[in-house]
Amino acid sequence: MVGYPQWIDNTSYVFVETGQGVFYRSTNGGLDWTSLQPQFKAPVTRLTQTADPKVLLALSSTVAGRLWQSRDYGATWSYNDNSVIFAHLLPHPRIPGLVAAFAHSTGCYTRQTPCFLSVHVSSNNQFNDWYELTRYTGVHISWGVHPGILDVNIIQPDTLFVTEFSAQAKSSGRGTAYDLQLVKYSSVKNKLDTKTDIVLDHCPGFFIIDNIIFAAYLPKPRVPVIALYVSRDGATTPLKLVQFPYDAEQMTASSFSLLDISEGTTFIHSVDGSKEFAPTDIRYGTLFQSDAVDQVFNTALEQNVVGQNGQVDFVRLSVVDGIFIANQLNADGGIETVISFDGAEAWHRIPAPQGSECRTKGSGCYLNLYGLSSGKIPFYSLPSAIGVLIATGNVGPELDTSTTAIDHVYVSVDGGVSWRIVKDGSWTYEFGDHGAILILAQNDVPTDEILFSWNQGTTWNNCTFGSRKLRMENIMSGSGPLYGSSTEFLAYSRNPETDTTVLVHFDFGGLHERECEESDYEYWTPQDPYETNNGGRGCILGKSVSYKRRKSERECHNGLDFTREDKVKFCNCEDEDFACDYCYKRSNTNSTTLTCELSEQCIRAKWRPSVEGAPTPCNGTFNMTKGYRKIEGDKCIDTDDTVRRFGKVATRCPDRTPTAVSSGGGAAWGVAVVMYLFLAVVVFGAIAGAVVWRYKGDEIKARLAGYQKGAAPINASVEDVEGSSSSQPV
Repeated sequence: MVGYPQWIDNTSYVFVETGQGVFYRSTNGGLDWTSLQPQFKAPVTRLTQTADPKVLLALSSTVAGRLWQSRDYGATWSYNDNSVIFAHLLPHPRIPGLVAAFAHSTGCYTRQTPCFLSVHVSSNNQFNDWYELTRYTGVHISWGVHPGILDVNIIQPDTLFVTEFSAQAKSSGRGTAYDLQLVKYSSVKNKLDTKTDIVLDHCPGFFIIDNIIFAAYLPKPRVPVIALYVSRDGATTPLKLVQFPYDAEQMTASSFSLLDISEGTTFIHSVDGSKEFAPTDIRYGTLFQSDAVDQVFNTALEQNVVGQNGQVDFVRLSVVDGIFIANQLNADGGIETVISFDGAEAWHRIPAPQGSECRTKGSGCYLNLYGLSSGKIPFYSLPSAIGVLIATGNVGPELDTSTTAIDHVYVSVDGGVSWRIVKDGSWTYEFGDHGAILILAQNDVPTDEILFSWNQGTTWNNCTFGSRKLRMENIMSGSGPLYGSSTEFLAYSRNPETDTTVLVHFDFGGLHERECEESDYEYWTPQDPYETNNGGRGCILGKSVSYKRRKSERECHNGLDFTREDKVKFCNCEDEDFACDYCYKRSNTNSTTLTCELSEQCIRAKWRPSVEGAPTPCNGTFNMTKGYRKIEGDKCIDTDDTVRRFGKVATRCPDRTPTAVSSGGGAAWGVAVVMYLFLAVVVFGAIAGAVVWRYKGDEIKARLAGYQKGAAPINASVEDVEGSSSSQPV
């Protein structure tokens, strides 16, 4: 099996594993390859990049404790033999030389007791001096600081979070998921300075992204129910219990997926565990959106489609705030694609592109697109291609998923407002040169050519790349922040005659006629075609942003160093910038004027904004809701009218005793509404990968699931890596 290529971020260094731990290295983006086997002389596991991009690590597959390291982008390698039997390496994302590692005890290999996981730390930059931080751990570990975090002062940089068994479970040698704790280790770089804090008892797992910690909590042993806790300050203060809407209170969840953290809000998808899905059924769940502190979640989209693998049909248009695309199950069991231009508050069907014909009869003709759950190439956008979306699907009342479906590739260059057909059939695709070049390769039949366009699909040129026809799986363009900025591509494909993996390198750098000039650029402003009160000023989430990008019809080259310029103007608040608050629902769905009232569920539960709506703890006064909230991430400027209608009211704190949940440290958290959820499978996902929790009785296992534009790695046997050089496009 040949794995997917691994790039060192923002470089031309690429690595690929060809099976049995044999690695190849390329210094020119995949054009030429050199085997690393003469240096390793034995199989190694997946290469690991450290905070210093020049320093790479790898573990031996045959010699226990052997750690390989390179300090020159993988050109030369040396090794240390350690007494620790490493299982997984976790380099710190910012501090060079600081690495944590999972290790197995000797008993795990000799089939003797004890067999346990332990966590070790090395910080001497040579990786030959490790100390044991803790043992008898669970399978979840994370540094407290992530690469994208700007405010590094929120959490100490060398803080490590680990799930491990309680002291009682360790002493008895027996433990279940209920006995796991979330533990915070501070100042781990120096063993003598390390401090230990129990963050949450009965925590089988957690996930940290952008400094936000989501942790699972099991309230009772051997009872498969779960609560979610959240922290935005690195667990410096007690975690807070997540609240879900009252209308979801009776729902039992079999999975949670953490989908998107951006624009000041978090999206979580939950599958209702009370519903039984057959293997052939279309699975679905509810999409929830958080408030600004990730403690209260409101329903964003019901019947949101999710695949058997946990992939949810929900994506955000890269860079542009407020625009989301999702798939929703209709009353007849069909799939409909919907789009939102206001931060997932209102959803709309996508009109069929001009000139499209519906093959099936039904109520309306709309554009419906394949999502992540389909196993096909899903809707796709890149930060480097501003406002451009590409997707595969068909037109009709709902998505035609039959074997006779006539699919097309569609492109939108205005953030999803309008679409046009660019190709018939099923294709894989990728952007390059900051969206200036679009690459397509047919993926449902073997082919010996790819198509490329310099005008975003208006016209196409073909490139024949060899004498053998290959089945194209995926096309990639580097990694890291500059993904999609290059004119070089690697195609991951299969040779159907030999059942081998083939990597083909394409370089389109010499095809452009000229470098782009200032007159070739425009400022594009995203529009919400459904806004009614703002006069079409392009206000999305309270601001109008103009992005500099190349005009679609100008066939010129942006260049790798092209930098985008944005112009931002904030808008006055209107009704469209607000939504109904927690426990409230809209009473006038057909009016542009927003009016909210208490929901029936909250009335029956005797929920009162002046009592249950107060924070815990509450000191003196608090700002009580009138039933409205500004949409999360909205930056509009309040007016006297919106403050009067939608603003909160200073109210005296209620005299009540909050419900408490005790932690290992004796702290307590009060919450007005407690919602415990049945747990069969918990999925915390991210756009590049997901930690999947599987709960079976007392056992919790974890695996790491990756995603590359919908194409999964192939598990068939592999003979070699081909395509060390490629034909130049003609």
